[in-house]
Amino acid sequence: MEEMAGYAFMAGFLATGIALAAYAAYAISGVRAARLRSAGAPLDAPRVGFVAGSRTAAIGQYASLVVILAAGLITASLVCRTLASGHGPFANMYEFSVAFAWGILVVLAWFEHRYRQRLLGLVALPVAFSLMAYALTIPSTIEPLVPALQNSLLLTVHVAVATPSCTSPSPRRGGGACRGRRPWMRSATAPSSSASRSSP
Repeated sequence: MEEMAGYAFMAGFLATGIALAAYAAYAISGVRAARLRSAGAPLDAPRVGFVAGSRTAAIGQYASLVVILAAGLITASLVCRTLASGHGPFANMYEFSVAFAWGILVVLAWFEHRYRQRLLGLVALPVAFSLMAYALTIPSTIEPLVPALQNSLLLTVHVAVATPSCTSPSPRRGGGACRGRRPWMRSATAPSSSASRSSP
């Protein structure tokens, strides 16, 4: 099982790298399409920073699918490692780094599904990829739990609170930064700030 966990982790690491490259291609394609669209427009016309045409949307869909694949592979790695060790992925820095990267991938997939903002991958995936690259540099041997981690109730409560609080800020902060500072990131249903100020 430990060997299966290693193979699943490497496949998830590679899938995360491919997804990161696909999100970068998605962003470049959207900006390029916006520049081509505004090439013949007069100088006083409003500028569009991102256009999701059919080619750009296809790249984004593939990137989203690869993120879901990466999350599934890392999930399989964590499950195999848990079965092999007899405890959850929290005994050493290798396990915590992989679990942290898994949480970022899952939260990114959920945010992308919920808010339809694919550019969040450019914020969250470098963090997850870096964590997995760090995990490759440290020993991945399965170790027994230290005595402080053997209290089942305390450990369960700690992990249940710590994991979501550590993993959710990466996509959430990236989404807040994008939505607040870039008008082209705002949802079509969200009112613009000038429209909301002009209403009585």
